[in-house]
Amino acid sequence: MRNVPSMWDENPAGRPTARRSIDGADPSIHHAHGDQTPLRVRVYLLTYFFSSLTIDRQTWCFGLIPIGWILSSLAEWLGVPICHTNVQVQSVADPSEVAEFGYEGGPRHVTGVYQCAPGCNPHLAFTRQQKVYLGETDLTHAELVAAVRSVESRWRAPDYNLFTRNCNHFCEALVDELIPGTRMPRFINRGARASCFWTGGLAPWFVRTRVKDGGSWTAGKVTLMAEEERAAMGVPDFAEWEEWAKGDGEGSDGEEVDPLAEHLHPVPLL
Repeated sequence: MRNVPSMWDENPAGRPTARRSIDGADPSIHHAHGDQTPLRVRVYLLTYFFSSLTIDRQTWCFGLIPIGWILSSLAEWLGVPICHTNVQVQSVADPSEVAEFGYEGGPRHVTGVYQCAPGCNPHLAFTRQQKVYLGETDLTHAELVAAVRSVESRWRAPDYNLFTRNCNHFCEALVDELIPGTRMPRFINRGARASCFWTGGLAPWFVRTRVKDGGSWTAGKVTLMAEEERAAMGVPDFAEWEEWAKGDGEGSDGEEVDPLAEHLHPVPLL
């Protein structure tokens, strides 16, 4: 494996070269090295729903009425859930290798992109989660790191805006780097789109000019917590992982075997 600088380096690399599959291949699958290259990585969108976080918070009448849970659940029922999303990538060669990336705002003039332990986004690890399979790509580890670095260089913490540049917008950008043209679930950011429409752009302007950290309620804490938690759990920096294209599964006839095929058959929902 060639040396790859840390994903937190201040001089990110450019966008990795990649092209769509041709000759009748599945257009939902992104091939970087030609149509005959085996698939390497599965891409998922992991959503954390705030309704399961607010059950015992924001209460009325001496804690008897869980108003926070009622309002967040109502928003979810109406199709505009209050949620946070991250992107997960899983190695097909070694399914135990799963990396998760998110974005938050904050006062520090650095990237707002962070890597956390899979399914353990700080502050939200115990909320109800929904994992959606988006597709597959055969980018190598080095190309995956380059894709993440390309996005993180553009998604700085001070640029966060609750309505126009939030965690969900970041996921759209990263997924587009990994699988160009992939559609995201429509409920993601539906509330932000509706707010922008009904206020005629006033809501984003108000957040940008009057609200601290662009409306990011975590204000940079998640990035630091994610670093500490990954260190405590022994989860290495994604840029330091071994080459994902190693692949040790081969059938008796020499054909490469997908280790996930026996127990997981992901189907895109969109």
